[in-house]
Amino acid sequence: MKDKLILISLIIVISSATFVGWVMFFNSVWVQTEDKVEVTRPIVTVEVVEEVEVIEPTLNIPIKDEHKEYVIQASSMYDVPIPLIVAIMSIESNFVADVISPTNDLGYMGINRSNVSSLTKSFHTDDFLNPYNNIVAGTYWLRGIMDNGYNLSKSLMVYNMGSVKAKELWQQGVYETDYTRKVMEKNEAYSGTI
Repeated sequence: MKDKLILISLIIVISSATFVGWVMFFNSVWVQTEDKVEVTRPIVTVEVVEEVEVIEPTLNIPIKDEHKEYVIQASSMYDVPIPLIVAIMSIESNFVADVISPTNDLGYMGINRSNVSSLTKSFHTDDFLNPYNNIVAGTYWLRGIMDNGYNLSKSLMVYNMGSVKAKELWQQGVYETDYTRKVMEKNEAYSGTI
């Protein structure tokens, strides 16, 4: 029987608030002969590539710190700018987590009950008054709309009134509403501070 040589490598990236340690290799060499297996001890190498300062966004908005973290996570998960998420929260709920609007929109992001069935399938929950679920699902919903190639104003129209009503207005030459103007103004204001 021939000798077998197996090399196992694993790369790990280490990060913290003050530095990024890059490239940690764990190498083990296993040599199998006819009657035994030999394993060499791991070789560990750590190299500091660059020192960086991690700057967390400052969200100066009247919600719990934990909920601010949800905004940051949702922004990262769905590539939606934090100021835009915050602007929608401001207009939809005035930063009240458990609000139900007169038009039956839920929570921070104003998730309409007509979208709950679809979101429940995606998120395996129907509790969209839960702040985490609400912020993440609302951001997910907005990202899906934006991925249709609409500009920001059209995306906000669809988010606010649904695609059928928005398309009816577009056919009439209406591409902006009071809602979209308010959100876009807040987005601009928050962009300078977040």
